[in-house]
Amino acid sequence: MRGKGAQAAAYVIATCALGAAVSPVYTLATRWWTRNEIIGSAAGVAYVLLLAAVEVVSIVAVTAYYFECREAKEEEEEIMAAHHRYIKLPNGDEAVNI
Repeated sequence: MRGKGAQAAAYVIATCALGAAVSPVYTLATRWWTRNEIIGSAAGVAYVLLLAAVEVVSIVAVTAYYFECREAKEEEEEIMAAHHRYIKLPNGDEAVNI
């Protein structure tokens, strides 16, 4: 699980960068709205669609990160279980077959 913090930070930074990249579209939409309603509406729709795409990318990135961490944790637990296997000892109640 080491190094996962940097990977999580990369996911957060990428999501914020995508959101910031979409912001100029909103600015253009608000400027064009007063000049031409059709172009302004089209820019507004493009903005909404881009925000939806950013949200989908964000959800996919977080889901991938979750499953990577879960897989790494399961592997770690399997390794720890291999080191701590218990052997059943006879307790005297069982019949001894000779």
